Amino acid sequence: MTGEALEGFNKRDALNWSKVVKWLSLRVLDSSLPLPTKGFVTFEAQYIEDNHLCHLTEKSEFENIKGRWSYIQGTPETSSKEISLNQRCPCGSNKKFKRCCMH
Repeated sequence: MTGEALEGFNKRDALNWSKVVKWLSLRVLDSSLPLPTKGFVTFEAQYIEDNHLCHLTEKSEFENIKGRWSYIQGTPETSSKEISLNQRCPCGSNKKFKRCCMH
């Protein structure tokens, strides 16, 4: 990563958080290379956290510095919806949430 971390960002907390959520999917929605040294990727990640189905969408900026692409910054948007106990689990198992990925 290049550039400034978000205010209040704690690497250890972020690593711990990433281990307790259940990651479901990552989709690239768009990508562009306006310059040979500058690129953008828009993606959506879907995960389960504290019995909520969460979506994270971000447009990320990357820069090619000495032949290596580095993350510069991004604009994240998040949303979440509570998952009911008897609902089918969003992980795709076809089981009820309470018998599958519920924490």
